[in-house]
Amino acid sequence: PTRNPEDTCLKHVSNEYTLPLAGAFMKLSRCIETNRCCRRCGSAGTSWGSRNRRCLMVTSFWISFAAWILNIYAAIALSNNPEVLKATAWAKGEISWSGKYGGADTWVGLGGRVDEVDCGLSEYTDECKAWFRSNATRMKEIRPGVFQRHVNFKNKRACPQN
Repeated sequence: PTRNPEDTCLKHVSNEYTLPLAGAFMKLSRCIETNRCCRRCGSAGTSWGSRNRRCLMVTSFWISFAAWILNIYAAIALSNNPEVLKATAWAKGEISWSGKYGGADTWVGLGGRVDEVDCGLSEYTDECKAWFRSNATRMKEIRPGVFQRHVNFKNKRACPQN
């Protein structure tokens, strides 16, 4: 194995002895670390890189950590739960139309869309509630006067062009 040049606490996380499968790694080191390709690529470094190794490695760690957070957020955004979809939406919009019932809010995520109408915002609240209860069969009343529809993009009827 190589000698670790690091003298700080980073020494404990920056060499092959600290890997989770250190024993297996050491047995396979001929294939993994000491082959010609790895040696040639490893020798291509610069003196600036050698002098600034600690800063480069810590910066790489923080970039990787931020990437993990963003990947987790993107994975959560694939959810079909309407509340999760609203919280992780990639776009939010307002739909307005002429007429007495106002409009709707919409949240679009990776796997679907949520449309929501709040009749409490209409100047004709009771009529709005009655109309949505009798005509908007695909919308569910989630709270008194608030109607919601969740459209899953995997549903072929939701996306007729598929």
